[in-house]
Amino acid sequence: MSWSVNPKTLSNCSASILRFTQFCDALNIPEYICMPAPKWLLSIFVTTHGAGSVGGGAIKSWLLGLEFWHLINGAPWYGASHLRKTAKVSHTLAPLTSSRAPRSPMTIRHLHSLKNHLTLTDTFNVAVFGTATVTFWCQCLLAEVTVDNKFDPALHASHSSPQMFTTTMSKVKFHSFWAPKTKTHPRGEEI
Repeated sequence: MSWSVNPKTLSNCSASILRFTQFCDALNIPEYICMPAPKWLLSIFVTTHGAGSVGGGAIKSWLLGLEFWHLINGAPWYGASHLRKTAKVSHTLAPLTSSRAPRSPMTIRHLHSLKNHLTLTDTFNVAVFGTATVTFWCQCLLAEVTVDNKFDPALHASHSSPQMFTTTMSKVKFHSFWAPKTKTHPRGEEI
């Protein structure tokens, strides 16, 4: 089941499990109580480790990681609506520095500015501009059209990925390629 999850998401899940087990160890809570974790234990974990120190997104990630851990181990999950309320209250106590303000969206003006500051006879600059335009027009995550660390054909498009050059009914030419995996389409999609 863990193979079906994005590696970054899996890493976040692992971090939340580590935090939870360290929390339980610090309080000398026996392992049989930690899984399945009762509501009271999950609530104490969220309020003591989250309240006033991290944002709501972090708390939500912790709970999702713990829920996934229970699911993989076939244990019932007791973190329901009351934990959402606990997480929400913890978020209101968090300092402003624990979360970032939403970033402004990228606009056509940004694309024009980028194009005007690149030398489009340089292949690297052309690649940068091509990546930016594909990301913008196809509404992709940047990570879906770039390679972060090392190339993985199960995750990244390549020269051998299926491609299509065609024209729409309104005479607009376009080029598409097959992305083996995206955040919203783990089995791949056409970009």
